[in-house]
Amino acid sequence: MAAPEPREQHDPLEPFVEILQDHRTCRACGGEYLVTVTRSFQQDRKWAWSIEEQASRIPGRVTSKYGEVEQCTCQEEEIQEMSASFLTLLDRLVAQGWQVSFPHHHWIDYLDYLVGGVSSGRERRWYDPQLAKAKVLPLLDTDIDDNRNIVKGDMRYCWNERVGKGSIYSPGLSGGLSMRPVALTCAKETNR
Repeated sequence: MAAPEPREQHDPLEPFVEILQDHRTCRACGGEYLVTVTRSFQQDRKWAWSIEEQASRIPGRVTSKYGEVEQCTCQEEEIQEMSASFLTLLDRLVAQGWQVSFPHHHWIDYLDYLVGGVSSGRERRWYDPQLAKAKVLPLLDTDIDDNRNIVKGDMRYCWNERVGKGSIYSPGLSGGLSMRPVALTCAKETNR
């Protein structure tokens, strides 16, 4: 797939480097942080563009004209990750003494209802992971498609002990991780 052309005039025989500021969402806490993005554009002999991109975290606050933005306070070295089955991750949450919540996810959209029943409001509900495990365990014996069945396949858990927050992601349809978490986790004292 060809990369987009650089925005400025350049010598087509030399790489073109573009540096911009952007923001990203932390995979652990869900907050936003600023990055400097360095893009290197290069044309090949057939005049097709390729691009390499590197992002590095920089200090500062992410702002939005639409309201307050939750800021990430994680340091890269504090973020821990593991891949395991959802049931194993719930056992880990029990050992951590943390809670779990289920935000709306576009194809695994049944978890909050399955664990907590009908909700009359839009307020986030937090559950004991042992309760969540008891409620999802019967899914092992169902015919729900593997991509939609939370207990089949591995999930990726990203968390930060100091901040007391984490997120669980399912594999995406294209092979990477889904952009939206299927579950949020937090230490009981962090619960908001």
